[in-house]
Amino acid sequence: MLVLADHVHLAAILRTNPRGGVRISLGPAPNNGVVLRHPGVSKFHAWLEPIEEGSVQIVEPGSSNGTWVNDVRLQRRVHVEARSRDRIQFCSVKAVLWSLHALWVSQHGD
Repeated sequence: MLVLADHVHLAAILRTNPRGGVRISLGPAPNNGVVLRHPGVSKFHAWLEPIEEGSVQIVEPGSSNGTWVNDVRLQRRVHVEARSRDRIQFCSVKAVLWSLHALWVSQHGD
């Protein structure tokens, strides 16, 4: 069964900044690395730091409506590792972190 069948999805490829930065900010403002326009998402809701293929550190700087990884709410300014296939939630916006390999396998098999 295809994991992504029968749903509407958006995808963002996360990578480090070619000018040397590793922090990817997330929020509704257009200057964020990932622009997430939702009324419950704070201006600077969270940031992501890629650490290896399919894995990121997520940091919650103190947003109003919270960030979760696998249904556990993140504490303010604590770095939490999320791996491929982990569930991430920003306010009420739900996402799944996929490595490129895991996404390919989920749709096409080995």
